Amino acid sequence: MPLASDDDVAPIEPVTARVALAHASVVSADPGDGGPAALERARQPLASGETALSLAVLRDHARRFPRSDLAEERDYLTFRARARDATRVGVEREADRFLQHYPDGIYSPHVRSMRSARE
Repeated sequence: MPLASDDDVAPIEPVTARVALAHASVVSADPGDGGPAALERARQPLASGETALSLAVLRDHARRFPRSDLAEERDYLTFRARARDATRVGVEREADRFLQHYPDGIYSPHVRSMRSARE
């Protein structure tokens, strides 16, 4: 049976393709490093407004490194990504969730500030 031609294949949306590439790069990361490179790969799309891509990388990091020393930073980046697209109520909920886990964490003042700015 012949392979499908380019005409027979539906184009992949750019975000979907980028999420797939980001996932592949996270999976190829050294499993012993705790995932700092993956967090860097999540920061870049977050800075450019690609929250879906950032969240995909962060979800994979959480799955692969659930007890990472970088869990607070990962959760902060997740909060920022979700807050970017959330309603005021959604930001409050995400902030409460973060602050419950890290009440005195290094990123807690930033989360409180972002929450206050949305009120």
